[in-house]
Amino acid sequence: MFMAVSPVLAQTDAAQKKSTAPAEKEIAAGPSKADVAQSQKLYQRAMRLTSAPSTLPDAFNLLEESSSLNPTDVASVTAREFVREELVSEHMTKGDSLMELSNPTGALDEFRKALALDPANTYATQRVHDAVSQTAKPRAKPVYEYGSEPELNPKPGVHTFNLKGDSRQLLTTIGRAFGITTEFDSSFTPRQVTVNLDNVDFATAMHIACMMAHCFHIAVSDHEMIVANDSQDTRRNVERTSVRTFYVPTEAGAQALPEIVNILRSVLEIRFLAPDIATNAITIRAPKQTLDAAAMLISQMTAPRPQVLLEIRVLRLDESASKQIGIAYPLQFTLFNLNTAASSLGPDAVGIINRLRAGTATAQDLAAAAALLASGGLANSVFSQGFAVFGGGLTTSGLVVPPASLNFNVTRSLFTNIEHVTLRASQGQAATFRVGDRFPVITATFSPAITIPGVTSAITGGQPIIPSYSYEDLGVTLKATPQIGADSTVRLNMELAIKALGTTSFNNIPTITNRQYVGTISLRDGETSVIAGSMDKSDTKMVSGMPWLSSLPGFGRAFSNNGRTTTADQLLILVTPHIITQRPDAEHTEMSLDSD
Repeated sequence: MFMAVSPVLAQTDAAQKKSTAPAEKEIAAGPSKADVAQSQKLYQRAMRLTSAPSTLPDAFNLLEESSSLNPTDVASVTAREFVREELVSEHMTKGDSLMELSNPTGALDEFRKALALDPANTYATQRVHDAVSQTAKPRAKPVYEYGSEPELNPKPGVHTFNLKGDSRQLLTTIGRAFGITTEFDSSFTPRQVTVNLDNVDFATAMHIACMMAHCFHIAVSDHEMIVANDSQDTRRNVERTSVRTFYVPTEAGAQALPEIVNILRSVLEIRFLAPDIATNAITIRAPKQTLDAAAMLISQMTAPRPQVLLEIRVLRLDESASKQIGIAYPLQFTLFNLNTAASSLGPDAVGIINRLRAGTATAQDLAAAAALLASGGLANSVFSQGFAVFGGGLTTSGLVVPPASLNFNVTRSLFTNIEHVTLRASQGQAATFRVGDRFPVITATFSPAITIPGVTSAITGGQPIIPSYSYEDLGVTLKATPQIGADSTVRLNMELAIKALGTTSFNNIPTITNRQYVGTISLRDGETSVIAGSMDKSDTKMVSGMPWLSSLPGFGRAFSNNGRTTTADQLLILVTPHIITQRPDAEHTEMSLDSD
């Protein structure tokens, strides 16, 4: 375990190394006061992290940063070297243990980590060769089963690269600038490149360099990488893989597992994939970025579907008004003969009427007339109506005058109906809502050709009459399929039908009014829109009266009867979507499967 070093020992050790220090480390100007103060803070933090083996890598990084800020600080430089030796010793010990367990691949990683910390360590170099000789495919094994992939940990910051030469030199220079040791696979072919990069980080520099050199890199450890030629065969042999198991929720349905497997194989081209129907799980072996893309795809396919609450309002307004003003004059007159009409009352009626007209009626005539009136014999006679005689008494004709009527009538009716429907629907799935009645309509009637015992006797007339019915769904039927966009836009495929009994009938079968809407609309969350509207309006005028007189300007109303009837039917259908639940990853997410 690393122990704190006394200042005297540190100064002595530094004095011994001062004579052998290369000239390139001479500093033209000393560090600033701010650098010295920051260096001391980092040194103190590093000393607190040297008490446990797990924190030694962090302590080493802090001491390296402290030494770079103040290279003249002997204590920081000395402590860094002691921590380096401690880390090298730990990696070598682990590597030797893995070699004894017949795990040369794991031992090779540990020896390379030790060699990256101390490149001049000959023992670490020899152990690397020993591990490589026991590995069937050096640098090409797909890596540990059920193991995680290492990740590069380059130094933070940006650097400028201006180079004209081969790609091997460029990649080595980039790795050295960020503290990464670069090794090249046997498949790598150098190319001539010219690069001018100003103030770029490690990821940007490697991405551009690998595009120019047509290569890719993989992490061997946090400070070591291998660069290989970018080809399908090389990736299969060199690229590291990990194993991950994904569980598909049972709520996604029985067909979700095979559908996800087919999509992963076709879209991501995953070869090593094993579905388990018993546990509803999928085990995948692939590179880390491919696994991340598979995780995102599975999450999107198995996530609960977004839901929308649709508020449908149907407003119906029926209005009718009628008006009738004027005088209805009689347009038909009845002309009759007085003697003929009187003879119908009895054989002596004509003589009695003549004596009454001449004033020579006797008491018996008056008694006979009174008896005729009391018997009601005149009720159905023309004499019970008002009539007029003409001809100055020289004729025996009469004219019945019907009564005239004065019309002053206004009627108005207003019918309002509001249907308020709320419907909850999931994205991409059709939801149907129906409210109303099932109305039976007789389509046919028939009688059997033979008598049915127990049925025929119960029906008067002999043979039973059996009706045939069909049922009509009256009311509101709504079918909606929503699609929710990333910008809270709801796209609705709607089918709306409103059926009701009409006011007329044919052959005792009532008519059925049908209002239907089929279409697609797009609305924002909470936005209301009129998706359908109709209006039926009629206006009827009627005039009846005497010919010519009813057409006189100004005076025509005195000789006519005027009527007017207006009807107006209006229908409005309004929809308002309300997003209830939405995917957590509603925004578009993109992932690149390129390793560089």
